[in-house]
Amino acid sequence: MKKLLTLLILISILVLTSCGSDKEPGVVVDFPDEKLEELIRDYTNKDEGDIYSSDLEKITSLQPSGFDTSTKIENLTGLEYCTNLIKLDLNNQDIRDLSPLSSLTGLTELILYANEIRDISPLANLTELKHLNLNKNRVRDLTPLASLVNLKYLFVEGKIKDLTPLTSLINLENLTLSNIAADDLSPITSLENLTKLNISGDNLTDISQLTALVWLKELTITSSPLANISPIASLINLEFINMTGNQIADVSPLSSLNRLTRLYLGKNKITNLSPLTGLENLHTLLLYDNLITDISPLLQLSQLKNLAIKDNPLSEKSINEYIPQLEKNHIEADW
Repeated sequence: MKKLLTLLILISILVLTSCGSDKEPGVVVDFPDEKLEELIRDYTNKDEGDIYSSDLEKITSLQPSGFDTSTKIENLTGLEYCTNLIKLDLNNQDIRDLSPLSSLTGLTELILYANEIRDISPLANLTELKHLNLNKNRVRDLTPLASLVNLKYLFVEGKIKDLTPLTSLINLENLTLSNIAADDLSPITSLENLTKLNISGDNLTDISQLTALVWLKELTITSSPLANISPIASLINLEFINMTGNQIADVSPLSSLNRLTRLYLGKNKITNLSPLTGLENLHTLLLYDNLITDISPLLQLSQLKNLAIKDNPLSEKSINEYIPQLEKNHIEADW
């Protein structure tokens, strides 16, 4: 009887073991986009044969690397089976439809820089996202992002008029809004964790609402019709400012920002540099393509190491006397 019982137990173990070893590979997944299929085969080490859903479940990170880029990915169909994806980087492709990504709720990093994306509604359920890059696209409506409350890094580009959906993104630390059409910046003033802000747009003339962002460390406002930067005077924690390509003439609002280490003011209408003399921590200063004649105030910047001053109507004294003095102080001057 004992021998029979032992035999039955052994048979049961063998049956269970064999069942476990014959696990179904799942459904066969078709990739209409040949370029995407090439990428998937590279990641699954399957040069030929069917690709199964079980193969795709093993992929946690996906990024094109080291293969021909003459043709680009257009269709994401099939990626919906990559249910364990954490990071997806498909920059510089020709992607328009994000629908296959809508169920990939484990994604924490999604990089879609430089595509042809307009509709981002399929991203609304990806609430684990912390890093989302949609720069160099054609986004117009940010509403689908309102639910992505875990976002820390957001980069988006398009003729966006309404920034209200951003008010719920309280964990944002780094925000880039490129070529937007909005003129009301108030929705971002409640983002208390924001330390880096990069904005540009054709309607950007009034930045008075930014005075609330006293915790900012880096501010970039480029290629805009901005002339009045007086609101920046209250942002005393700024360490880096990039205001290249605006309409700025008066830099006196910067005079009290003594934590600044890098200041980029190229392609503006600046004439007087005297307000910058108190920036004792400044080591990099870009002033190319302005209306500057006198650079003597820069001699007082004791920490200055890098200076770009070319394409300015410099006086003979600036060229023959002040620039040699700056170079004598081991300042690398591009003039």
